[in-house]
Amino acid sequence: MAESIMNKMTIMKNTLLTLALAICLLMYNSNVYSQTCPDWPASCPDNNYVDADRVEDSTQKMLNPIVPEEVTMEYRLRELTGSLMRKVAQKEHWNEPVEIYEYASSGFRDAKENVLSFPLRPPHWVKIVWQIIVNNDSMKQWIDWLKDLGTRAQSNISDYANKMTAVQNTYKRYMDSANYYGDLKGNYMTAHYAKYQQDLVAGNTVGIAAYEKAVAVYDDKANIFIKKATDLQKDPGAEKAQDDIQTERVQKSLIFRESVVLFIEFDFNPDRGDAGRCECKPIKGEPSSNGFKVVRWFTNPEPTSTNVVDYSNSTNVAYGLLGGWSSVPDNRGIYWPSYHSDPKASDKVSPKKIKSDQVQSLCIHVSANKSAMQKFFEDLDTGELSRIIVKN
Repeated sequence: MAESIMNKMTIMKNTLLTLALAICLLMYNSNVYSQTCPDWPASCPDNNYVDADRVEDSTQKMLNPIVPEEVTMEYRLRELTGSLMRKVAQKEHWNEPVEIYEYASSGFRDAKENVLSFPLRPPHWVKIVWQIIVNNDSMKQWIDWLKDLGTRAQSNISDYANKMTAVQNTYKRYMDSANYYGDLKGNYMTAHYAKYQQDLVAGNTVGIAAYEKAVAVYDDKANIFIKKATDLQKDPGAEKAQDDIQTERVQKSLIFRESVVLFIEFDFNPDRGDAGRCECKPIKGEPSSNGFKVVRWFTNPEPTSTNVVDYSNSTNVAYGLLGGWSSVPDNRGIYWPSYHSDPKASDKVSPKKIKSDQVQSLCIHVSANKSAMQKFFEDLDTGELSRIIVKN
């Protein structure tokens, strides 16, 4: 029992140490991190898309399985979105856009598990996500705050470690006493357990009660010293300070990110158009944007500050639709791509009028810095995007 309690206390202490040290490492490694991720502490790319080896990359894509025409489509859309992002960034004097990640359909097989032939393939979905730093002054403040937060976390854990060192001898005496009574309990149980089992079988309540009372006495004495040792390791001030640091990190990271960053998610040939990945609330009266069939603005009451790039992690969210879409949303607020109304357009047995490597619909989710979001909608060359969209 004493050993179990000691293990729990050690875990508690190490957890506090680990949390603080993790924050410190995050803050103080900023210079090292920035060598490979110049936009830190904003999100970092999950791959070097610009310099990726096309032969190796294409081979990996073909294993999905997709066909060469769809591989070419993905590269074409990567280059197109990059060009459009750079034009917007240059006009607004923002930083160089960075592609954060891209996803695509995993491909299709026929009934015999062969790669589905190109003429039969449904629309190929491609997601490409870009990040633009739109406020360098706030970026500097973000970095400075993180360094200060790391300093405070380090100071807090140092104070805690010093307090634990100061009571180390007392803690050891308490635990030695707890172990002493734990050993006495073990010896008693070894000497009397066989008789206890006999009393249990025979229903000898007097013998049973005498054994359990003796064991409880040893437990009570051991627990007195365990509690004293446990109380020594408690530091409500340090624990509260650590909780406050964690809370501040989450809250202010979100505030800084919303000020510094613009995220743009291009969804080519998506199966729906909405803001369904968050509990977003529609905003009425927001300005629309020329060129889009639909533009919808939202506020997200429960964003997170994780560095997973997804509009659900932002307070400010909007999306715009281009290409073939239903004229009105359904009762859940979802717009459906036009090909959704024709089963043959997305099955795996009918020859397709519009091939899988062509774009039929586009949904662009924009999030984070609200002012930059509006400028993006105003500046984006929707005409160039519309020219690649095939009407069904």
